[in-house]
Amino acid sequence: MNTNLREQIHLYQSQAVAAFWGNVIGSGLLVFVILPATDHIKAAIWMAAQVFFNSVRYFLTRRCSHITMDSDVVIERRYRYLYGMVVISGLLWGSSFMIYPTHSMEHQLLFFLVITSTGAVATSLLNSMPRLYVTWITLFFTPIFIVTLFDTNTLSYRLSFMLVVLYIYMVSTARTYRENLLASIELRIKLQQQASIDALTGIANRRYFMEEFQNEWQRATRHQHCITLIIIDIDHFKKLNDTYGHQKGDECLQTIAQLLHNNICRSGEFAARIGGEEFAIVLPNAKSANAIKLAEKIRNLLSETKFNGDGHNFHITVSMGIASTVPTLGASQQKLFQLADKALYKAKADGRDRYEHVEMDCSQVSGY
Repeated sequence: MNTNLREQIHLYQSQAVAAFWGNVIGSGLLVFVILPATDHIKAAIWMAAQVFFNSVRYFLTRRCSHITMDSDVVIERRYRYLYGMVVISGLLWGSSFMIYPTHSMEHQLLFFLVITSTGAVATSLLNSMPRLYVTWITLFFTPIFIVTLFDTNTLSYRLSFMLVVLYIYMVSTARTYRENLLASIELRIKLQQQASIDALTGIANRRYFMEEFQNEWQRATRHQHCITLIIIDIDHFKKLNDTYGHQKGDECLQTIAQLLHNNICRSGEFAARIGGEEFAIVLPNAKSANAIKLAEKIRNLLSETKFNGDGHNFHITVSMGIASTVPTLGASQQKLFQLADKALYKAKADGRDRYEHVEMDCSQVSGY
């Protein structure tokens, strides 16, 4: 998953209010200072277009911000939406050349002052996403540059030159700001990952499991699709530690963790270490048949995996509890966890190296 891009999008969306007011106030201020020297009807139409567009964008951005970006497809779709909004915004600001006060040097200076101030403010709002920023500022400045370049008075020539200098300066200096910002985003992502990863096995830890299991449960409730949980426990793990030592036990944990991780591939699926020798697999939108097939595959792969301790080869086995359901409103994922845990202990009581499955109907989880 493109975690960096997801964090950049989150950062951009978190500034929806600032973007709305920055555009509305900036465009209002521009119209106010040049109104005596420009066409009133064009100015009113341009201002109305700014208010309408930014209101719609704010509403849609706030609405989209509640949708979980849980795959690269969703992230890319959200990015394309934001890019489209930025293009429209840049074109709107670029169209301000239609109200450029060509016959008043005083108002031309005021126009230039508001435009450059707005461009500077946009740096902090858009600079976390380099392509969006460069696109916006190019669409923003280019039409105004052309108008001032082909105007007849000397001041306009100078303003067009200053626009070029300002454009180059803003793009170049923004790079340092952006690099620092992206570095802070990467550091935050790294710290979040470290807090969510089990240090020994390298897969998700219990904290991540609890958070993401709840998220997948809520998603399954909204879309009314099945969710399956597998809880896995290594058989006779204490005896293994006593016989071969804790280092060999750690190697077994690492091997099983990697095996589980390598055999889940669909979006939303993940494996986690939730206890000493206990693991869990969450399978969103997966029916019991999928989970049973995966459980059989895990057993077969483990039966083919040899471990060496004190010069002797040995195998390890696991017991598994599987629970599936289509959750209803008001139900809790903890009930599914409890039933999978009971299925696990039944598998251990019935001889280990096996799995037990519980298929729940909605009434068994509702009201918990």
